[in-house]
Amino acid sequence: MIQIIEGASGSGKSRLVYEEIIQAAMREPEKTFFLLVPEQFTMQAQRDIVTMHPSHGTMNIDIVSFKRLAYRVFEELNIRTDHVLEDFGKSMLLQRILLEHRRELPCFGPCVNKPGFIDELKSLMTELFQYRVGPEDIRRVCGSVKGHTMLKGKLDDLLLVYEEFQKEVKDSYIIAEHVLEMLAMHIPQSELLAGSVIYLDGFTGFTPIQYEVLEALAQVCDAITITVTIDAESAQKESCAEHELFYLSKDTIRRLCRMGERLEVYVEERFLEQKGPRFQGAPELGHLENNLFRFPYQVYPEAVQNIYLQAFGTPRQELQAAGRQIRAMVREGRYRFRDIAVIHGDLTGLEPMVEEIFPKLEIPYFIDTNQSIYMNPCLEAIRAILDITESDYSYESVFRFLKTGITSLSMDEIELLENYVLKKGIRGQSWWRKVFETGEVTGIGVEAIGRRVSEMLAPFTQALKEAQKVRDYVEVLKQFLQSFELEKQLEAAADDYEEQGNLVLSKAYEQIYDKLTNIWDKLTEILGEEILSSEEFRKVLETGLNDITLGVIPPSIDQVMIGDIERSRLNHVKVLFVLGINDGIIPKAAGSSGILSEADRAILGQELELAPDPRSRVFTEQFYLYQNLTKPSGELHLMYHMQDQDGNEVLPAYLIGRIRRIFPQLEVDGYSTGELSWENIETPEDSTENLIAALFREEPLSEEEAGLWKELCSYYEKNQPERISRIQAGLLYNNLNTILSAETAARLYGKELHTSVSRLETYSRCPYQFFLEYGLQLKKREQNEVSLSDMGSLLHRIVEGVFSQVEKRNAETLELSDAAENEWETVTDEALLQMVEQEMQEAIAQEEKEHLNLSGSSRQLLERIGRTASYAVLDLRNQLLQGKMIPYRFEMAFPSEELEQEGVRLDTTQIRLGNGSRMFLKGIIDRIDICQDAEHVYVKVLDYKSSGKTIDVDQVNAGLQLQLLVYTNVVMEVLKKRFPDKEIVPAGSLYYGFRLPMVEKSARVAGEALERKISRETALTGVINREEPCITLLGGNEILLVKVKKVDGEEQLQESDTVLTGEEYRQLLEEVNRTVAALGEEITEGQIPIRPVQTGRTLPCEYCDYQDVCKIDCRDGGNQIYTIADRQAARKGGRDHAVDKGTTGNH
Repeated sequence: MIQIIEGASGSGKSRLVYEEIIQAAMREPEKTFFLLVPEQFTMQAQRDIVTMHPSHGTMNIDIVSFKRLAYRVFEELNIRTDHVLEDFGKSMLLQRILLEHRRELPCFGPCVNKPGFIDELKSLMTELFQYRVGPEDIRRVCGSVKGHTMLKGKLDDLLLVYEEFQKEVKDSYIIAEHVLEMLAMHIPQSELLAGSVIYLDGFTGFTPIQYEVLEALAQVCDAITITVTIDAESAQKESCAEHELFYLSKDTIRRLCRMGERLEVYVEERFLEQKGPRFQGAPELGHLENNLFRFPYQVYPEAVQNIYLQAFGTPRQELQAAGRQIRAMVREGRYRFRDIAVIHGDLTGLEPMVEEIFPKLEIPYFIDTNQSIYMNPCLEAIRAILDITESDYSYESVFRFLKTGITSLSMDEIELLENYVLKKGIRGQSWWRKVFETGEVTGIGVEAIGRRVSEMLAPFTQALKEAQKVRDYVEVLKQFLQSFELEKQLEAAADDYEEQGNLVLSKAYEQIYDKLTNIWDKLTEILGEEILSSEEFRKVLETGLNDITLGVIPPSIDQVMIGDIERSRLNHVKVLFVLGINDGIIPKAAGSSGILSEADRAILGQELELAPDPRSRVFTEQFYLYQNLTKPSGELHLMYHMQDQDGNEVLPAYLIGRIRRIFPQLEVDGYSTGELSWENIETPEDSTENLIAALFREEPLSEEEAGLWKELCSYYEKNQPERISRIQAGLLYNNLNTILSAETAARLYGKELHTSVSRLETYSRCPYQFFLEYGLQLKKREQNEVSLSDMGSLLHRIVEGVFSQVEKRNAETLELSDAAENEWETVTDEALLQMVEQEMQEAIAQEEKEHLNLSGSSRQLLERIGRTASYAVLDLRNQLLQGKMIPYRFEMAFPSEELEQEGVRLDTTQIRLGNGSRMFLKGIIDRIDICQDAEHVYVKVLDYKSSGKTIDVDQVNAGLQLQLLVYTNVVMEVLKKRFPDKEIVPAGSLYYGFRLPMVEKSARVAGEALERKISRETALTGVINREEPCITLLGGNEILLVKVKKVDGEEQLQESDTVLTGEEYRQLLEEVNRTVAALGEEITEGQIPIRPVQTGRTLPCEYCDYQDVCKIDCRDGGNQIYTIADRQAARKGGRDHAVDKGTTGNH
């Protein structure tokens, strides 16, 4: 007999079945009774039976799922089940079939390496297995879809894959989906099932193969009882349309009745008219069950007491509110945690937030989902060792392995090694051996670490390179993991998590090693003799690893169940929170349709039974919603949010409108998470966050809130003084830096400040950057590359080398009349370019020594530097010949041994500051040209830059462009001591930009005109003395980037801020000295405001290496970004203390 117990949700079907099975089992103790439930519901059903049974045991009642029933029968009949092909085995096999036959698969072949394709194919194959669609069915359908070219191509490929799959598993493996098929075949031989009584509860429907099992059971069992959720109206109908709520249920009943007719077995339909006890105390919930998704529906006329509708700003606020309400319910003694459940349409997005928020609220919880171990450190180590082998010890793969934590290296050792490897550019196993194994190159404290890493990896990477068969790869990986005693590490981790009270993770870690062992066994069984490249093996393994999940059992009874709308089976729930009732979550947003599109499924559906299409799944989801929303017996809380995690506006789901039409008096509660009230405070951890959020809101605290704030402060001061100190520090924090004490400044910079002019410019641009870079000496991690920032120093080195070679040939005289004898006039272009090549090779050798292993981009940059240097040397020679001055010194350093031997003491570089401190400047001047006559020494100071640069007098006065003019002061003071009887006249303080000039090609500009246009691109810029003979000595406007005007037919230089008289020039140089001294005083006084200066359109912090440290905040009362005028005004004011209004402190 087949008995179908029908009734609406809450009618008491499950309770009736449990009572009947217990009573029948007690009446007939010799008979076997089976209770079949969905896999994820077996434990709860077992608990319920034990609780309800007078003997508090299951006795002769066996609670099983379809799969567990199959294994009971297989065990009875001694049928081998150790060769069941689970998901990861199918994935591995499908991957191999695709790789072997990719050329025969015009549709599937190009997708072999597409991420997720194997999962889609496996999903489709699983669907075919479940719905009993075989190769012969596909072949038959192929003949009827010839007009649909794309679908025909997919089916042809699918047929080939299916047939190859069957060949592989035939007589060797049982596909997981075929387990029930085997069960149906062997049920007639089972004495265990013969004469038994079977009850089925909790199913929303059955797959074709499950119907086959039921049909086989009906022929050997004494009776089968099945519960079906359906209301009275639908139960009385002949049939239901697909869009109707109980279509699935009606279809299940119809199929069971037809089964009975075929088998000539009596089918009894029994409808439970009376409502069960579930909704007796909550009439609103009973009304919801009667009307949800029904047409027409009845409106609930009264005020709603047990259904709550709440809207929030974000998903996080929504979960926080749910958690606080749960905590309050338990604290008040109204419910236990086990009485409460939370469901959501997307557990993937909810899970991380639950793991953050619920522990703060001290809520025990269990998330009802299978845990993936894909990102577990053990699996990551396996993938990394394969990547190390394939990529030949790439930086990413080696440190990805080390950071899994399975080695004995500490994180400090790993980071030390990582810094060294990045700096030196160590790539490839040969470089690892050269640097660490042979000891040819050593680094401070890293050689031993690097050698340990190389020695631990080398045997396994070599073995993986030599492996050919899958079993070879597997053996190497097993030995690899054994070498780190992985099993012991996992056991230790499980013990640690158990001690911490995290039983879920503890149980998960206990399963990992067995799961890995199973993978190795399946790989060897399925593909052991297959010959694969390392890349092919990695793809097969990766596919298998991706499929491994851990089934976790709830670690305790009293906890909140958090589940998915479709998967989770709720029972004995008194309070249900439904979160994320928004479009795209309920119903779920349409994802990928998989290999078969909706149109494909519509065509195939005419001849084959397949899984429901997206349209049907929407109706199915309504049924799941109905089942879940009618589960609670006490309260139903419906929640949605207005913005997603990215701040995008989202709409409530259609369900909200449906429920509000049924309950017109149900108002949306604007529950505020920002309000400071006892309602929002549950635990110390939670109250801290709530308190801070409330205090930072724009509205002032109310009198009640202020009182609560004082009470909380009092509690923290008494019980958690450190917490209140952190809160107060955070509230008072304004990112305004205090002034360093004199002692701290001296410890950072020294009792005497030794610095360079470029560092002073850095200070002017942003005092806080100077403090971080030169006070704390924070540095970016060094990378192995020749960067654009290195370009200038390399060009300096090459050009200085060439000029030094030429100067060795030069005459020693510097008389103006002897300029024609200058060696620069006779040296050929070829000779200069040869010198450039020589210097370039020396520079490359030095870079290779420094970086060990130059990257391709670095070598390209070096080639570019060589071309730029070649042009620059010829261009500089031509510029030199345009004027009358000759080089006097290259790369003149100060202070230097040469100056010390001469007894030259420079007031310009040894400065006594107004606050009593002393500052010593240092630097290197690129080039000094001079020309002298009987009474004068005319000076040109040339500074090389890696790009074009002009001087701005406003920036000079603001302290942002000091270097060139300070160098001019230094040179003039040195020359004054060397030529005491002559007047030292500054002719020019000039920049030369290293660059390859580019001009627009034009037919109207050619020959000398084109050459002049090109030369203007690299003309000298800077401060110029416009008095004669300075302009003539410098070379005139042929090489100077200046504007000219005609006066009485003669060309004259146009006046500007940088074209000065001799007196104006000296005044500017004197002002620079004062600016330098003022900056020195600010530094030694410990002023470090976060106050960058903006000089152009680009924000000054955009490319700063320290922006993550300073976290500049320019909101009201915060940090400031200065203009050049602001900086000038602050400097001339003599103090910068008030910029950030800080207070002196011992930092």
